[in-house]
Amino acid sequence: MARTEIFFLFIIVELAVAMNFRSLRFSVFKVPPHRWLILAILYEVILVSILVQIPSVRESFGILKPTASGLAIILAFSLFVFMAMEAVKAFLRRKLAQKRR
Repeated sequence: MARTEIFFLFIIVELAVAMNFRSLRFSVFKVPPHRWLILAILYEVILVSILVQIPSVRESFGILKPTASGLAIILAFSLFVFMAMEAVKAFLRRKLAQKRR
């Protein structure tokens, strides 16, 4: 089960990082991701969802079907990573604004 949670954690966190790196200075809410990036992320989520349904693929990766509580933990941690990146961007924006004064 731990391998399954780590596998999905890596995937979801990397998708959050990809969305957040659209701009290294501005918030993702201010400079929204490009339409193709959003489509690629949706495609990846759908692909992983389908692949986890195929027993031979799960067996080859050595993973199980994720539980609801496991997915909740993964999504919570991914949200934490996303918000931490936004906080770093806000800190850097504030620091840059102070230097300009």
